[in-house]
Amino acid sequence: MASANLSELFSAVAYRLLSEKDLATGEGPFELRGALDVNRWYGEPVPSRVPAAWHYYKDDYEPRYGDDMFTFESYTGSTTSREHWRIHYHSNISRLAFAGDTLVLAVTGGRYGGPGIQALIAADDSGWLRVISKFFGLKSAGRRFHILGRDHLQRLEFDFIRRMELDLLEVSLATLYR
Repeated sequence: MASANLSELFSAVAYRLLSEKDLATGEGPFELRGALDVNRWYGEPVPSRVPAAWHYYKDDYEPRYGDDMFTFESYTGSTTSREHWRIHYHSNISRLAFAGDTLVLAVTGGRYGGPGIQALIAADDSGWLRVISKFFGLKSAGRRFHILGRDHLQRLEFDFIRRMELDLLEVSLATLYR
């Protein structure tokens, strides 16, 4: 792959801290909570189902991976006419996470693959979180989703260092398209 920028691999990134309510309990499907403007993050039209690859990173543990399918459900709030979204998933990988860990949802597609989502969870204050933050240019995560669009990703060159970071994270865009 010739020198490129991250917008050729990812169209948008959303990230935030996980709360107790986000952690999977019981039987799936599970719901990602938090107000995420799915139209702004994913783009329109929003499909009903998208392949996803989960990654969980914690220092002193081998990274964990899992394939999944995200389901998007649109609804109108009872107090406003604004559109809201529910995002459902089936993998129980979020059972490994703790409140305060960071969730990163990266929409793949463009020149090097079809639509999909890389869902990365990094333990709070871990070396993995520092790698992911540097790779995507993340600022401090909070309780609300921050969205980084194509303009942000265009400023980040996919250079040799970022290729090594992607390899270290074992994120393969091809895993979504088997």
